[in-house]
Amino acid sequence: MDDLSALTHLSTGLIFRLCRYADHFYRAYEIPKKSGGRRTIAQPSRETKALQGWILHNILAGLRVSSAAKGFKKGTKVVDNAAPHRGANALLCIDLEDFFPSVKTNQVWSVFRTVG
Repeated sequence: MDDLSALTHLSTGLIFRLCRYADHFYRAYEIPKKSGGRRTIAQPSRETKALQGWILHNILAGLRVSSAAKGFKKGTKVVDNAAPHRGANALLCIDLEDFFPSVKTNQVWSVFRTVG
């Protein structure tokens, strides 16, 4: 935690609180879905967002992703994802319900251990 604190310029106490009491650093609210129903949004606090931004720019942005992945690549558009499927007989659109809350701590830990 000391290394992360030095790299991010956030105190070890704040990093500990952001991890240990993560639920307190998000504001949850609902918005309507286009298809009907409601979608829950978990908005991170300014501190959480700062730490997540550092991790994104300094760790995750340097990782290689599949050439088939389009959704989170900088500079890609919906049309970039759709283009390879032009002329297909069928198209399946899915929305994974509660995806982010279903990700377990040990899965995240495993990813970061793998990338060093």
